[in-house]
Amino acid sequence: MKVLIVGQGIAGTLLARELKARAVEVCLVDRPAPTAASRMAAGLVNPIVGKRHVLSWEVERLLPLALSIWRDIESETGLHLVYEFPFTFFFRDGEDRTHFYGRSPDAVRDRFIGPQHGPEYLGNYVRNPFGSFDVRGVFRVDLKAFVDCYRERWLNDGSLIEAEFVPTLDGKALSGRPTWRGQEYDLIVYSQGFELAKNPHFDWLDYRLSQGEILDLVFDDELPYQGLHFGRWLLPFGKTQARFGSNYEHTDYDRGPTEIGRQELEATLIEKWQGSYRVVGHQAGARAGTNDSKPYIGRSPDNHHHAAFGGFGSKGTMTAPGLARNFARHLVEDEPLMPAADLTRRLKFRGRSR
Repeated sequence: MKVLIVGQGIAGTLLARELKARAVEVCLVDRPAPTAASRMAAGLVNPIVGKRHVLSWEVERLLPLALSIWRDIESETGLHLVYEFPFTFFFRDGEDRTHFYGRSPDAVRDRFIGPQHGPEYLGNYVRNPFGSFDVRGVFRVDLKAFVDCYRERWLNDGSLIEAEFVPTLDGKALSGRPTWRGQEYDLIVYSQGFELAKNPHFDWLDYRLSQGEILDLVFDDELPYQGLHFGRWLLPFGKTQARFGSNYEHTDYDRGPTEIGRQELEATLIEKWQGSYRVVGHQAGARAGTNDSKPYIGRSPDNHHHAAFGGFGSKGTMTAPGLARNFARHLVEDEPLMPAADLTRRLKFRGRSR
């Protein structure tokens, strides 16, 4: 099998690695993009998400698999990529706290819930009169180092080409194996992030596009080595360095860092943070999620020589490793796709107004 992967972000890199491990001939094409979302993302893996502190999708299956795969990649590359730390959620208000303590028991979710704390916990850092709780199983991955490492490796061996790729529906692509730069491929896999929404093979899928902005911070005092969530997450990147974010902008999702976005993030810091800090960086990245918060994976129903691997949104660090393995096994070994991620689930809605 000969596969062309369009896009060398987090998802495309993970899929290429899985296919190469199964002796598939893989070529990647990706335009140089220093500000791509893969290089901006904080790489946070968090099993508890949302305002109601619910379990992330398929966390019981995908989180341990993701950690195992990221550890394998560390061994393979010699890089330090995975950083584990305690993580504390601060209740937003009394209603939030009441809902948390009044929830029904859930054996899976409760495994990820750690000790609960009163308002005095970390009170030297965060203003919060409502208390907090710890979450187990949180870690972050240095995604920039991961993507850059494989980029250099594959540029050197010739399997990655830095170029623009424009998907079309014309010519041979409609009737047979597609060609690119004189080479014929059994399959083209589009892993283009938010650009998948414009891909003519998959523009019938329902994407939820957004931009997230992040601040790089330096603090006067040494920080506790743990992640905090008080309306936004704050992640340690050193003794006095941290990243803070992210907000979500759904209408103008590819405009880069904005003053409004910075002010929105800083307003939360001013309200909640006790100490002083300096903003030393401001980044933004566009991402493509889906309305049901599950990725789109699989071949096009119109032409099986074209496939999609995307729609991971902000959860790709946890979900993409296991789904890349699932998709590679599907292509090579006929393993069934995870049904909830199979893009054919959207066929019944095709042609309807969104």
